[in-house]
Amino acid sequence: MLKSSKDRLLVGFNAPFSHWFRRQPKIISVKRREKSYTFKIYFILHSPLQSREQMNFKIDTKEKFTVIKPEASHISANMTEELNNVLIPYLGKPVPHVVLSLSEVDGIDPVAAEKIAAIQQEFYEQNCSFIVCELKEAVEKVFDDNDLLELMNVTPTESEAWDIVQMEEIERELMSDFDEEEKENTDLN
Repeated sequence: MLKSSKDRLLVGFNAPFSHWFRRQPKIISVKRREKSYTFKIYFILHSPLQSREQMNFKIDTKEKFTVIKPEASHISANMTEELNNVLIPYLGKPVPHVVLSLSEVDGIDPVAAEKIAAIQQEFYEQNCSFIVCELKEAVEKVFDDNDLLELMNVTPTESEAWDIVQMEEIERELMSDFDEEEKENTDLN
């Protein structure tokens, strides 16, 4: 927890009010003067009442799916909760299929990329479509470096994402018809 060097001391701050501080550990400069020490403490305060980094979304509802486009140039780790709060409620809607267009995003933190992959997995576990499209090169590199690109359903354009949503809907209908037919066959035996 404590690491000291010649003129610095790093301290991890674990207190009930730690949510007021943005970065951990905190750096405390220490100057030695004869028999005493002078401590210089530097904390970045963040009150929950202060404005936080917010993400705006452009939402376009279609007949079979919804296109959600974050209007942020960078998706940071502290935006993942907001992203989750916008996307997950679509699982309970009559048309739960989502196309996430990242066309305006120039950069993304690895934590946010992992959260998007986890959200996509949650959609597919609920038998709903979730397609990510229009990744810029830097964003695609973050997904690829974290071995997430292979796990995700990603398309280069929004129109291709629409096609995949419609094909997955047809596939779900065919599978439900197949399951019903198989159930009828087992009931007859």
